[in-house]
This record gives sequence, C-alpha cells and structure tokens, in this order.
Amino acid sequence: MKSINELHRIEPELLESIQEQVREVIQKGWFVLGERVQEFEDRFAAYTGVSNCITVANGTDALEIALRSLGTHHASRVATVANAGFYSSAAILACNATPCYVDVDLDTATMSVDHLAESLNSQKTDAVIVTHLYGTLAPLREIRQLCDKHQVALIEDCAQAHGASLHNQKAGSFGDLACFSFYPTKNLGAMGDGGAICTNDAALATRIRTLRQYGWHPKYHVTESGGRNSRLDEIQACVLTLKLPYLDRWNDKRREVARRLNEGIQNSKVVRKPTLAGTSYVAHLYVLQVDDRQELIRHLKASAIPHDVHYPIPDYRQPPILNPPRPQDSEMLPPPQAPQKHRGIEPFRDLPSLLPLDERRRHRSRSLRNKRLGVTMRNLISPVYKNIENLPDPLEALENLWHALNNSLNVTFVVDASPDDSEADLLTHLPSTPFPSIVIRYSRIFCVSSHFSLRPLTCLNSFQMRIVRSSGNGCFPISLAVA
Repeated sequence: MKSINELHRIEPELLESIQEQVREVIQKGWFVLGERVQEFEDRFAAYTGVSNCITVANGTDALEIALRSLGTHHASRVATVANAGFYSSAAILACNATPCYVDVDLDTATMSVDHLAESLNSQKTDAVIVTHLYGTLAPLREIRQLCDKHQVALIEDCAQAHGASLHNQKAGSFGDLACFSFYPTKNLGAMGDGGAICTNDAALATRIRTLRQYGWHPKYHVTESGGRNSRLDEIQACVLTLKLPYLDRWNDKRREVARRLNEGIQNSKVVRKPTLAGTSYVAHLYVLQVDDRQELIRHLKASAIPHDVHYPIPDYRQPPILNPPRPQDSEMLPPPQAPQKHRGIEPFRDLPSLLPLDERRRHRSRSLRNKRLGVTMRNLISPVYKNIENLPDPLEALENLWHALNNSLNVTFVVDASPDDSEADLLTHLPSTPFPSIVIRYSRIFCVSSHFSLRPLTCLNSFQMRIVRSSGNGCFPISLAVA
C-alpha cells in the first residue's frame, strides 16, 4: 500500500531549483535566521495579506508563542475545539492555561458560531483559537464579530488551510494572530519542520520575535519571560520560498480531486462528504463520515488505498485532560481520597502557590492547624497534599476557615466534579450559603463556569480553594477532601 502522503512527488524543475538553492545555503554557511528566512517571511506576509510574518520551528510552537505573546498564563481560559488532533490543547496546556471546548458544526467540522457565542456569554474567556480543519475555513466573519464584541483575542490555526480565502481575503489575515505549520504534509510544506505566526499588530510581532529566541531584546538581554529556542532554518526557508508560487495551483488541483471524489462516491453508508465551498476549501484532507468506520477501513485496506482516521480521540478524552499531572512535590504525600461511592471522580490538581513563605506560614497556622485540614506547603511553587481524616462538616469547616481569615480575602472555590455530574445535579445538592463564588470544573476542563453563592459540598469528594489576596500579591491554593 502506498503512503497516504507521497512527499517525493515534486515537479522536476522545482526539485532542481531547491537543490541549487540548498547548495548555495551550504556554501554560504549561515543556517539559522538569515537572509533566506527574512525573504520568506516578507513573501509569505505579502501572500497572506498581513504586515508581519514571524517564522518559528513548527506549528505547535507557533500556537504556544502566539498565546504567550497575548499574556496567557495559569488563570487564562482559551476557547478551542476538541476534534483537531490536540495541537491547540497542547499549546494551551504548555502555557498552564485551561482549554474551554466549543462544539463544532457537523457539516464543516469547524467551530460552531452558536456554541462559541454561548460559551463567551457564560464564562470569562481570554482567547479563542479557531482551527480551519481539513482545509475548510471556519465562519471567520461571525467569529471575528463575537470576539470583538467580547473583547477576546482571536487566533487562527491555519495549519491545514494555506491559501484558503474568503471574499479575496486569505486565511491568516482575519485574526489578531494566525499560526501556520509547514510540516512536509501540509499544502505548503517544507522538507522538515517549520511554522510561522502572522499578524498586523506591530507590538505583538515585536514580542513574538523576542519570544522565539529566548526572550532576547537585544541579543543576550532577556526582556520577556517564556522565551523559546524556536527558529526556522535557512534551508527550510529556501524550500518554502520556492514552493510558495506553486501553492494556488496545487490547491486548485486538490479541489478538483475532491470534486471528483464527491461525484464518484455514491454509497448510502456515507453520512457526510466534504463541502466544496469554493476557494474557502483547499482540500488538505478528504474526510468522510460513515456509518461503519471499521467496515470502510477493511475495504480500503483490501483495495490498497491509503487512509487514516483524523482524529480518533477528542481532546477532552486524552489523558493529559482527564488526568492532569500533579505538581512535583505531590509524590511526597498521597492525594486526597474520595469516599467509596465517588471513587470514579479524579482528584483536583492545584495551581502553584504565589504567596511569600512567611505569609503562607502565618495563614496556615491561623486557619489550618486547628481545623485538622492537613495541608502543608513545602516551598514557594509546589503544594503538597495530605489525606484529611475526621473532617468536620464541610460547611462548618469552610465557615471556620473563612472567619479565621477575617473575611479579608476574595475566595474562589473550584469544585472538582465527575464527568457524569451535571450542573443541575450538583445544584440540587448544594443549598445556598454566603460565600462569594464557586466554579464547577470537570477535570481540567471548565465545562461550567458559574458564579453564585458557595454551598456545602456534601455530594462531592474534593474541591480546591484558591485564596486571592485583595492586594493582588498572588494566590494560596488549598486542596481538601470531603469524606
């Protein structure tokens, strides 16, 4: 069976040009962030219709650096989709932020405008990553309007949509930032890894150039935290520059192949075929939805037709989301244990402590020592969990803790619930009390983000309390288990 991607098929004249240009790069001896990189950045920015293109090592780095340039951090929430291979989720988690998954439109498999509107109306969101999946542009104008309305940054994930356009406007020019991958299988692919970030915002462009190289500005002077070593090399820039003039012609060929497949595939077991939406579709992948996937796979294998599943596991079912890693020091003590009837609920993972050590000791001695909550802090960055035994009534314990802190802090309680628990079920068991706010959280996914009076957590096995000082000096996370 042939590979699903025949990367060796390059026009002879293009291959000859690539070989010649690569020899020149080798002879010159400058291999990273040189003239060839600058030339490609200028040409790709002009092709995309933006003022700035900043190349990086790969598409996932592009997403992460784009998020970091917006100031994304541990308290940020980023809306994205869960059907696109975990790439956006990986970047969000790398920034210690929380992915908020938005449903997709069934016909296009791209982000649903209605569900995004519902998400933005129901919870605080710091950024939206919209993926142009399989080469189909998402409904960008509507999504752009929603983001503007809620003052949320829009990042386009264009890794599968090089050259797609809507009303003569190219993918990558609609968002505040746009991220591209030049992995060899892409519509515009290098002969190795590569990526880029496009933007019309000069300030963001400057920050991205700083972040892609250690945070240097100027060289050896680190002015930005979160900097990376993420640079495109001269050889890949040379390859991409030579391929770029062919991109529109290649996309036309892809669309023609997709059209012929749509016309030729006539089978009642095929539920959905790609929507051929003119230039807004560049046929990165030809994806079918069928009644019986395994039957189709067997048929394709028997016919020696290359194929793959894109993608077999949604992001929210991947282990890093279902079972996020614990802080390093959590191995020192066992995590809070759930009561027997709630063994299926995953324990909550705390955020790092940002309070100075002396303040943490003072708060702990005042509020925790006499309440037998068994929470300790080993150092400035990693909370250590300890099982709680003989915990008093949850509501009583919380009220005592609140009063011990002299009601001087803004307290947010984040409830760690089972994926099987609905908000309605939780609210049924949570009668009202006078605490400031609560957020229900399923694993690391903020499926529900509601602010209402805190209620006793008698039906849950664990929760996290994050105490944020009014002066803004940081937070003091505590993890409790309710038996």
